[in-house]
Amino acid sequence: MNGLVLFIKNLCYLTKFSLKSRLLSCFPEITYDEMVADILYKIPLDIIKRPIICSKTDTIRSLYRGGGGGGGGLSRFGDGEIQIIEGFGIPFQEYDEVLSRRLREILTGEQKNLRVAINNSYFNNIDVIKSQSNEVSRRFSFYSIPLFRRKLLKYIDYNKTYYDSEITGVDKTNKEEAEIYFSLVRKIWDNKKVLIVCCENAFKSLKYNIFDNACKQDVLYIPNKNAFRVYQKTLDVMKTYDKDTIIILMAGPTASVWASDLTSLGYCALDLGHLAKSYDHFKRDIPVSGQNIKSFFAPD
Repeated sequence: MNGLVLFIKNLCYLTKFSLKSRLLSCFPEITYDEMVADILYKIPLDIIKRPIICSKTDTIRSLYRGGGGGGGGLSRFGDGEIQIIEGFGIPFQEYDEVLSRRLREILTGEQKNLRVAINNSYFNNIDVIKSQSNEVSRRFSFYSIPLFRRKLLKYIDYNKTYYDSEITGVDKTNKEEAEIYFSLVRKIWDNKKVLIVCCENAFKSLKYNIFDNACKQDVLYIPNKNAFRVYQKTLDVMKTYDKDTIIILMAGPTASVWASDLTSLGYCALDLGHLAKSYDHFKRDIPVSGQNIKSFFAPD
C-alpha cells in the first residue's frame, strides 16, 4: 500500500501542470493526503482500511425479513446528519445542541435491534464514478465526499457492522435494475400496517405511492423544516399506534433519533428519507440531471 501511495504522490508531483496545486486551488478545504486517499478509496481492493458496510440489497433484506412486529429500526447517517453532529445547520434543519448530541450517541453507540447506516459511497465509491453523468454528481464525488468522509471517520468503529444509508436511491438510468430494487424495497411493508411521518407537501406531491401495497396506511404530518422542534409532541402521537405498525420516517436528521427511541420501545421504525420521492421520480421517468438533483434534495 505504501508503494502505491508513493506512486500516486509522485505522479501528482510530476504532472506537467502541477495537479496538486491546481486541485488544491479549486478545492482549498481538501488536503493533499485526502486527495491521495480519495483515489485509494476508489480502487476496489483491500489496500486501504474501510468500515464494514452491508450492501444496499442486504440492508433492504434485513429490513423486510425483520419488518413489523418489533423487527427493529434503522437510523441513517448521511451528509445532513454529519453536518448537525459537527455543529452546523442544513437547509431543512437548524442546528440544535440536543439533536447533535443524540445523533452522535446513536452513531457511536450500540443499541439492540437498531441498524445504524452510513454512506457506502464514502468508502466504496467506484460506482459513483461510473454514474457521474452531470456536473453536480461529479463535483459532489470529487469535493464533498472527501470532506464528509473526513468528518465521519472520527466516529467510525472498524469492528462494527454498518448498513447502507443510500438505500433511499438507486441508479434510475438502468430501468430493469431499478424496478427489481424497488420491488425488493416494497416487501418491507407488503400487506402490513404503516404510519408515514413526513411533511404534507412531500406526501401529497407524490403521483406514485411506494406504500400502496400496505394493508393500511396512515400519515402524520410534520413541518417541512426544523422537525426537531416538534420532536416530543410527534413522538407522543406515534406511541399511540400498535407495535405491529411499521413507522416510516421521512424527516431529515430528526428521523434518526425517532427511529432510535421508537426501536427502544419495541417498534419497527425506519428512517427512509427520500425513498418515496426517489420511487416517484423513477415511475414518472424524471431525467437525472444536475438541476433535477438540486430540486430533489431541496426542502419540500
